[in-house]
Amino acid sequence: MLALAFGACAGSPLDPIDGGWRNARHGYWVGNPPPSDPPWEPEAVDGSLLAFQKLANAARSEGERAPTDVIRMTFSSRCGVPLPRPEFLARHLRIGIPANVVRESRPVEIAGLSGWEQVFDADAERGAVRVKTVTFVANDCALDWVLTGREAAGFEEAEQDFDAWWGTLVVTPLGGTAEAAASRAPAREEAP
Repeated sequence: MLALAFGACAGSPLDPIDGGWRNARHGYWVGNPPPSDPPWEPEAVDGSLLAFQKLANAARSEGERAPTDVIRMTFSSRCGVPLPRPEFLARHLRIGIPANVVRESRPVEIAGLSGWEQVFDADAERGAVRVKTVTFVANDCALDWVLTGREAAGFEEAEQDFDAWWGTLVVTPLGGTAEAAASRAPAREEAP
């Protein structure tokens, strides 16, 4: 089902393979979200290569569904341009989001690849939205995962699935060495 949902996307650099998605040109693979109740359903989100949604806990028990009752997680990548370190890229994800308050910001690592995780609250039309992002730079690509939802609607439960999802990342260094996987661009001088 997931292959049908995303395999039809015109121009997508991702190929469905081995229970996940591979970008052969840039040497990375990301798996599907873990099984969940309710399940993560594929959806189209502008600017994302992969996107999934599920009903929040409150929506399941009350029976009615509003746009605020949905938790979403997305994956996107930008490749082929010089990139700063992941912590600077993560900060750029908050640009243009009004009244955001950072709750947590820290380095993360997967298979020797350094990344950056942040959690922040953003003021939205119908109340605060919790946002968690994870960013890696590998093979001259910025790889971004984003989780959004209301805290009271099961964000913490969804966060476990989100962490498992970005944890599926596998990077094959294009230059044949581990150093080749990290961005070779010099970092700009700025504080995260």
